Amino acid sequence: MIVNRLNKKVMKMNYQDKLDIIIKTISKEREKDSDNPFISLDLAKNKELSLIPIDEIEGIIDCLRKEKVLILRNITYPKATDTENVSHYALTQQPCYSIEIAESFSNWHSAYILKKSTKLENLSLFNLEKICYLVHDIEEKFEINPNKQIIIKLTTNSIEQFPLLREKCSINSDIIPYRKEALEYLKDHSIISHYEIKHSEYADSEIGILLNVNEFNNFKKEITKIYEDKRKKQNKQIPAPMIPKTGSETPKEFAKKLQREIVYEIKYTENGEIFLNNFLFAKVQFNGENEAVFSYLFKHPNKRITKAEFKEKAGYSVGKPLHKIVENLGFTGNLRKAFFNVSEQAILFRNPLTKKELEKLNIPQLKLKKKAIS
Repeated sequence: MIVNRLNKKVMKMNYQDKLDIIIKTISKEREKDSDNPFISLDLAKNKELSLIPIDEIEGIIDCLRKEKVLILRNITYPKATDTENVSHYALTQQPCYSIEIAESFSNWHSAYILKKSTKLENLSLFNLEKICYLVHDIEEKFEINPNKQIIIKLTTNSIEQFPLLREKCSINSDIIPYRKEALEYLKDHSIISHYEIKHSEYADSEIGILLNVNEFNNFKKEITKIYEDKRKKQNKQIPAPMIPKTGSETPKEFAKKLQREIVYEIKYTENGEIFLNNFLFAKVQFNGENEAVFSYLFKHPNKRITKAEFKEKAGYSVGKPLHKIVENLGFTGNLRKAFFNVSEQAILFRNPLTKKELEKLNIPQLKLKKKAIS
């Protein structure tokens, strides 16, 4: 029964799942003694590794060897008894791989984690909408003219299908930045080879695209499913209205009372805009390290987050010092003291801030230098 469950688990794993397990194991072994370049991958002692067929493990190790991030030094097997066929025994037992880690591994691993963090399932719903809007328009044109050279309009009515994007464009009245972000994503992931925005009168502007047809068809199916699943999940998670603590207050009165206690509050949009009360405080770069870190902090306020948690739960290995990321976002002086506690390995983001909290932190009124957004 247990064997059947394990077999089913193996069957559900794709190549990326198996690669992730091996990379994660190598990284953990490396962290045990960073000064020692030699590690061991013992399948008999690692349940996750033991689920992967030996030939696939060796195939992945060989790929990593070709990328010059490690060297396979030796493979050892448990000793066979005198009565057993040694060659058959070696093929059926769990081996141990002796590996030398190359100096380039750290940089390679950071790039690998960054690439993983931009996988479709890790993108926000708003960023998925940007890409889905583009994919929809490409598909619509491709159905009429199945050619790898596609020309689409800069703006189309299909934006109505994507509520977050539609709302944002109605405020900013500029679709170009969002189109560029989606185009760059498709280009970085080899869905398209080239694009060019051809400007004329705004309504008539077009985008010329060189499409990788097979990759696009596979990508279209993947993003459609992920987007629909994430949208349904978010709809289920919309919080219920806050209920007053006493029967004498209406929900509206209670909300006003709570709001009066809050002095400063950070709001973060899907477009990477950071608002401090009614002020546009900063805007973080799409798919950058600052965005990855702050996006996770915003979802987990008033909680100590370690670098290890970023790596384990957000799938992102933080390279820069945490205090530097806070400074890059514009939080310096009393702003940093008010909203953040930062150490070398952990960070806490306070949000919102009440009058009592500010008094406890001994922080005077904050100076907001940014221009208010009307």
